[in-house]
Amino acid sequence: MDAKRDSNRVTTLLGVSNVDGTTPVTLYADPTTHRLLVSSDAGAGTVTSVAALTLGTTGTDLSSTVANGTTTPVITLNVPNASASNRGALSAADWTTFNAKAPSTSPTFATSITGSYLTSSEMLITDADKKIVSAPVATYPSLTELSYVKGLTSAIQTQLGALVPKSLYDAHTVLYATTDDTPAALTVGEQTVVGRATGGNISALAIDSDLSSVSANDDTIPSAKATKAMGDLKLPLAGGTMTGKIVKAGTTEVGKTYTPATGAQGVEIDCSVNNIHHVTGHADGTAITFTITGATSSQPFIISVLQGSGTVSTIAAWFATVRWAGGTAPTLTATLNKRDTFGFIRTGTNTYDGFIIGQNC
Repeated sequence: MDAKRDSNRVTTLLGVSNVDGTTPVTLYADPTTHRLLVSSDAGAGTVTSVAALTLGTTGTDLSSTVANGTTTPVITLNVPNASASNRGALSAADWTTFNAKAPSTSPTFATSITGSYLTSSEMLITDADKKIVSAPVATYPSLTELSYVKGLTSAIQTQLGALVPKSLYDAHTVLYATTDDTPAALTVGEQTVVGRATGGNISALAIDSDLSSVSANDDTIPSAKATKAMGDLKLPLAGGTMTGKIVKAGTTEVGKTYTPATGAQGVEIDCSVNNIHHVTGHADGTAITFTITGATSSQPFIISVLQGSGTVSTIAAWFATVRWAGGTAPTLTATLNKRDTFGFIRTGTNTYDGFIIGQNC
């Protein structure tokens, strides 16, 4: 660079050039910095050409080197690949990574976001520091509780306004709905109950204190007093006194009648419908085999057999396991138009005690 001189341009020192070792050069002292300066006339070499800038990746930071500085300078600029420890240039892969990041303003995410610090199945809220955190169910609604309000299509207050006004209620009113599902208030008077009559809507049904005229299809609700009075007329389960004969429901006479055909015939005695059974032999004679159905434990029943008017009938076999009094099964009286009567008691499964009540009657 050009050397400066003091204001009086006084030469202070002479030297020689380092190019040829003989050419004199003038040295000056800077009056301000007191440094020794060389006149620009001295020169330090001749630059003949300059190479293009060379890029390198050496090192961990930006740097440059110069080779052949006075003749053919080669300048190398080292720009290493940027990393956690290197300052340098971003690669194409780095650009792809950064380009895929969401912006800090109005970011959009194509997939779900996972927060390892959050609690599963809880709402997200912001705390006092505007950080996104889980809303603890001890204080805030759970997802299950939120599902209770699913389906609301307008303000809750609007929906509540469509309900039956509280002003319609008093101490004797209940809420009900008719066939159009519209809620309404139903006033329940004294001596009534809320129910639904056959084919009708929910209503307050009167309680009947007199059941004397109640029919099978009557929906009248009986009072406790009327029910007790009706129950007092029934026979108790234990004890009680009955008058008149007992006729089993479904029969038109006290005894059940059997009229088998001629020849070998089976007669099934049905003890579920009666306890007295009349068997009449065919006029041409019948060989009878008895079986039992419907008998209950300890049930007594009677079988009477009447001979026909033409040919004597016989008993081919009694039902299973009859223990006869005296140890011998009886035979029928071999006289036309005569009756033999036998009594039985069921003593167990397929076991009976048998008795002769009367023969040749």
